[in-house]
Parts: sequence; C-alpha cells; structure tokens
Amino acid sequence: MNPPSLVDLDDATGDDLARGTDCQRIEGATVAGLRVGAADFRESELVDVRISGSELRDCRFLDVRFERLDAPDLGAPASTWRDCEIVESRIGSIGLFDAKIGSVRFAHCKIGYLGLQGAAVADVSFEECTIEELELSEGSLTRARFPGTTIADLRLTGARLSHTDLREARLGLVSPVSALRGATVSSSQLIDLAPAFAAQLGIRVD
Repeated sequence: MNPPSLVDLDDATGDDLARGTDCQRIEGATVAGLRVGAADFRESELVDVRISGSELRDCRFLDVRFERLDAPDLGAPASTWRDCEIVESRIGSIGLFDAKIGSVRFAHCKIGYLGLQGAAVADVSFEECTIEELELSEGSLTRARFPGTTIADLRLTGARLSHTDLREARLGLVSPVSALRGATVSSSQLIDLAPAFAAQLGIRVD
C-alpha cells in the first residue's frame, strides 16, 4: 500500500473541484450539489472540506489525501481510486458502486453507509474506523485489513473475498456468513458467528 505522493501543491478553492485537481491543495471549502463526470483528481490534498449532495461519476482519484472530510451524502459510482488516504473523516453515506479501488487507507473515520456493490477492492486498510453498514454485494475484496474497526452490519451477498483479514475487527451482523469464505477470522469471532452458521446450515442447537 503506497501513500499519496504529494509535493509542490498549489492552493486552490472549492470551485476548482468541478474541473478536477492536479497537484493542488484545497482547505476549508464547502461544496454542495456538485455534478462531475470523468474528471481526474491527481496528487492533491483536501483538508476540512465539506461535500454534500454531490456525484462524481467515473472520476479518477490518484494520489489524493482527504483529511477531516465531511460528506453527508456523496456518490462516486464507477470511479477509480489508487494510492489514496481518507483520515479523520465523517461520511454519512458514500456510494462507490462498480468502483475500482486499490491501495487506499481509511483511518479514524466514522462512516454511516459504505456502498461497494459490484466494486473491485484490493489492498485496502480500515484502521480504527466505525462503519454502520458495509455493503459489498457482488463485489470483490482482496488483501484487506480492519485493525480496530467496528462494522455493525456487513453485507456480502454474492461477494468474493480473498486474503481478507477480519481478526482485528469488531463484527456485528454478517450476512450471509457463507460469503466469508476467503476471509480469516479469530477463534472468538468464530464463536460469535456460530449461531448464524448453524441457522444457515439448518442446524438446531438445543
């Protein structure tokens, strides 16, 4: 996992987001109702930025760092993310349907809903995050870690997991548990998941 490459950044404003960014730093901006398609965000840093009611379809985020992002509702379907960081941020709902995500680090974030339906996700880390609902239906998750992260509701219908390490995560509801194939869990997590495994297999425990 590579950190964003950020050098010689120029100051920019929230208005520049409509065109994408290139080696820019935006701080303290508020943006609402932004509609951007197929723009590139490269080697840039966004600090204390609020983005609401916006959709960034087919956009590419390459070497971008978000710090203290406030995003009540954000959509970025079919977007591409590579070598990015999102830290100390609050995200109400973010839809990354059919996205391609590689080498991305989330740290100390609070996320209400993370929609990754149909997304291809690889080499990601969620560190000390709180996620109310993580939806990965029909998507893939490869080489993922969740140290210190709480996931209240993990939805995996049709998902494909590989080298996914859940041992340091705090898991709530997982459905279906059969989709955990390809993941590593701890012995204590396995005990917690046992009732769901039994129910799915039709085993009556008395």
